[in-house]
Parts: sequence; structure tokens; C-alpha cells
Amino acid sequence: MSETRVYENDGGIHCIGNGMLAAYGQGPNMIQVFGPPYSSPSYMKLNLCDKSGLEVISRREPQTAVWHHQLFWNGEPIGEMVDFMAVDLPCMFRMVELTRPVVFSVEIEKGWKICQNGARYQNTEVIAGILAYADAGISVYEHAPYPSYREINHQFLALGNGELKGDMSLVLKEGVSLLVWIGGEEYHKCIQNTEQALRRPPEEYLAETRKWWQDYSRQRIDFEKALPKDTPFREKVLAAVDDTAVLIKTQQSAQGGVLAGHNYHLAYVRDQYGTSRCLLKLGYLEEAKKILEFYFDIFGRYGKIHNAQTIGDSHHFHIHENDNVEITGYLIVQAFDYYQKSGDKAFLKKIYPMLEWAWFSQVQELHENMLPFNGDETYVAGGILPRTVLCQGSAESTLLFLAAGERLLSFSKAEGMWDSQQLDEQWKRFQTVKEQYKGHFYPGGDLITNRAFSQSQKKRFLHGVCQNCGSFGWNELDESGENLVGNVKEKIENYDLLTAIMICLGTTDDNSSGILKLLEVLLSTEREVEEKKKILQEDFAIEMTKTLESEVSTMCNLSKGVEEKGIEKGILFSIKSLMETMGWSAEQAMGGLKIPESERDKYITELKNEKL
Repeated sequence: MSETRVYENDGGIHCIGNGMLAAYGQGPNMIQVFGPPYSSPSYMKLNLCDKSGLEVISRREPQTAVWHHQLFWNGEPIGEMVDFMAVDLPCMFRMVELTRPVVFSVEIEKGWKICQNGARYQNTEVIAGILAYADAGISVYEHAPYPSYREINHQFLALGNGELKGDMSLVLKEGVSLLVWIGGEEYHKCIQNTEQALRRPPEEYLAETRKWWQDYSRQRIDFEKALPKDTPFREKVLAAVDDTAVLIKTQQSAQGGVLAGHNYHLAYVRDQYGTSRCLLKLGYLEEAKKILEFYFDIFGRYGKIHNAQTIGDSHHFHIHENDNVEITGYLIVQAFDYYQKSGDKAFLKKIYPMLEWAWFSQVQELHENMLPFNGDETYVAGGILPRTVLCQGSAESTLLFLAAGERLLSFSKAEGMWDSQQLDEQWKRFQTVKEQYKGHFYPGGDLITNRAFSQSQKKRFLHGVCQNCGSFGWNELDESGENLVGNVKEKIENYDLLTAIMICLGTTDDNSSGILKLLEVLLSTEREVEEKKKILQEDFAIEMTKTLESEVSTMCNLSKGVEEKGIEKGILFSIKSLMETMGWSAEQAMGGLKIPESERDKYITELKNEKL
């Protein structure tokens, strides 16, 4: 057994999860708690208040997802906390034993409603209870607007000796306490899960959890035996193996999809390919198979797979610039990796329709025997490669096409999955791409990531990231691949402002210059169109195209219209004031203001409309 890992203020994030409920922790702090399902928004944070003299050392029990947090005050131990998930219940426990009080801050995430419901457990040791609930439509995670299809409910309970104060600070005093997080989709499920969680002492759940994890760990390859004793950094390698195996399993949902990580409550095809490879190396064939089953279920429902998808009964697709490439190659390679390790031909044939779709999705995107980028590759999303190259040939996408094709076509031939004509056509495509790959991506002997097509393949519309503003959605591009229009959605507080800014533009006689002069010319009600055009050409070197001439004329009409409208409103106000203060009729008021007879009907109509 490898040594216990110690995490001492290193900022590392760990996961505790059982496929239904998941929590991301950072040392003793719970920074996200969510589920079921795994594609759900986090509902709360629980942070140990930072007090001078308080220190924490966090440890994970080897071969388990049980976490221990030792607390010290000025170097002296004052207690311990133990975190773990129940085996078959969406419930997380924190067992606390203290010789000195500690304080936690409870933070409920935006979009959740809460009610204090500790009173319903008044005959128990419950000292605080919070029911948090969110209606259908809340975003499943903060980075994208994918709404949940159903309500979500969570319960947080504190038992023992302490209190929850009005400022949402939780004080745990000396002695034994227990914190419990319980998830549930509908309200009644959450309450029933809570009642079940409280039926037995937490020590029994802890014993079951330990046994489950120890059984799971025994299923993987025995690296203690596999690694020679003289292997460099042997103990660190063994610890890393254990860390990785536990971390993956805690993030694998009951549906099979694996979370991309903290803040990303989706299953990404690209990420899960690496996860699957790791599971196969560890000897966890069933877990690797569950990922493929997860995708095959989605394919069966929708007939397609995208860059990422939510985990749960209903699915949202996270769509990037071109999901017909790159990830489709990964799907095929992942399936054959599993087949190579397991020999499970029956399963491979079962999911063959999905693999076939993945192949032909790539074929239809071939141009000059290259495939373009997906758009969410790590080096693209990270800004290493500019988004302007996304419609060029990609060394990675094309290589994945070759890696997938070699295995899929060989299997299809051996098992008679295609007729001879179709098989011959696809082999020819494959061979042509393979023969030209070196010339495309190894010019001069050095590998390049992208290769421009000889004939432009720029697309006018792409769904993905706006290269100018960073927003995510539909984008319109020009012929060079630059963004013309992005799906910009500003926060309301950035545009719904109550502040007015007044700029004094002066008159035609003023000697202003720069932007003030330009605005005065454009908005002036005193200058004629021809005068404005002349000034713009001579003073500002603005060439008068037909379009621009039309726009200048429009600005003149607009400024005059604004002026006239303002005058009309002023006259109307004066008429109404005289009628109210002097008791005059409308005709008397207009006579007093010397309004021409020809214009009076207009104001009579305005007065009548206001009364309506």
C-alpha cells in the first residue's frame, strides 16, 4: 500500500463522488456540491473561516475517496474532519470532532432559493437545516446557458453542538458534529433521501464506503508487483496511479459519462478519450466500456454526437465550429482501443452504427485530402493557435482520420460490414489522404499544425467562439475568416444604465476641433447637407461614397427631425399648462401662443391622443 498523500495549502482540487452526487473540495473547503445528475449546477460552498493560528492538513486514505482534514491551532491539534460519500445514496457526510470551536461560512449559489427547514427535525440532533431548490431552467453550469429540464433540490444539515447564525456562518463547538449534504431531483426524493441518510449512524456508511473503494481498487492492475523495486520515483508513481484511479471514478456518473472537471459539468469527447486510455491501462475495462455506452445512448436518441454533452436523462449539445471532425476520429479510436483490450467483438458490433456515422461525418469534410479543425482543441481554446485558421487543414484532425480509418476499415473488411464497392471506395479515400499527409504537414521535414487550402473553404457562419469578443454562439465571418458579427450578450448591468452624459457641441461659429467638431457637423440643424459633406471631405479627409452621402443626408434629416419633435413637445406642453392654470380652452391657449391656424389641428389631435 502506498503512503498517504498530504495536501498542505497547495491549492489542489479533489473530487468526492459516487455517480449521483459530486463535490469538489479544496483542502477542507467544499467549493462545489452538485447532482444528481452530474450535469447540474453547484448549489453551495462551505469554507472554513480563515482565522489566525488555524492550520489544516488534508489527506486521502489510500485506495479510497475518503478524505481526512486535521485541524491545528497554533501548532496544537484541535480536531479532525472526515469526508466521504455514501455508496448508493446521493449523500455526502462530514464527521467532525473538535476540542475547540471552528466557524464555517455557508454560501448559497446564485439562482437557488432557500428555506430554513431545521425545525422539521426538532426531535433529532439537527442544529441547522437548509433546503435549497432551483426551478427547471437554471443553467447546468456557469460557463454555458444550458437549462436543466427539471427542478433540483438539495438539503444541507448540521447535527451536534453549534448554531447557524443570521449571516450564514456555521459555528461548530467542542465535541462531535456531523454535516450532511443530500441531493434529489424532485422535492419528495430529496426528503426521502434525507430520511434514509439519518436512519443509521455515519460510521456504518463510512465502513460501507471504505469496503466499496477497497474492492474497486483491487480490480485494477497490481502496480506494486508490476513495477520493479528499483524503478525511479517508484513510490510517487504508485501514489499517482492511486490518485488518478480514484479521481476518475469519483467523476464518472451513473450514466457512464465522466466530468471534464471542476467548473465543467459536461462530458467532452476529447477529454474522455484520454480518460478511457487511462482506465484501460489501469485495468478498468468496464468503466471504459461505460463511457462508450454513454455515447451510444446519446447517438441512439439523436443520431449524432457533438463536442460535449450534458450528463443525465436529457441532453444538451455543446457545439463547436466543426464537430464532424477531430472528435469523431477520437470516438472510433476509443472504441477500438477498448476492443483491443477486451476482445468484446459483440459490443463493438453493437455500437458500429455510431462508428460508421463518425467515419462518414469526417469523409464529407475532406477537402484537398485534409480535414479542418474542430475549434475546441486545447491549443486553439488556449489561444496558442489563432481561430482564423479553423477552416484550414489540421494535422491533428487528419491524423485522427487515418488512425480511425485504418482500424475501422480493416474491421469492416474482416467482418463483412460493408459491400465490396463501398469498402473499395473508402480504402481509396484513406490511401489518398495517407499518401499526401507528409507533403501537407511535413514541408521541409518539420511538422506544422495547419495548412491553408489552395481554394478557400471559409464558412460564412460558424457556431463557436467569437475571436474578437470571446462570446459563444453563432458568428458571421468575412472572406478572410475574421469575425464580422459575434453573438455578443452583455450583462444587463453593463448597458441598462441610469447615468446620462451631456456633451456640449457648440455652434457653427465655434472653433472646436477633433471629435467635438465632427459631432457638431454631423448633428447640426443649421448646416445643409452639401456643407456637411464638404467639411467632412476637406477637414476630416472622409471620402464621400454613395453610401456615405446617403448616411449624411439621413443624419441631417434625423437632426432636423429631433429638433422639430422637441419644438412640438415644447408647444404642446405650453398649451396644456395654459389650459390648466388659466382655465382656457385649447383654442384660447393656441391663440395666446400665436400658433398659426394651419398647425392647430395637429395639436388638437395630439391632445386628444394623450387623453386616450
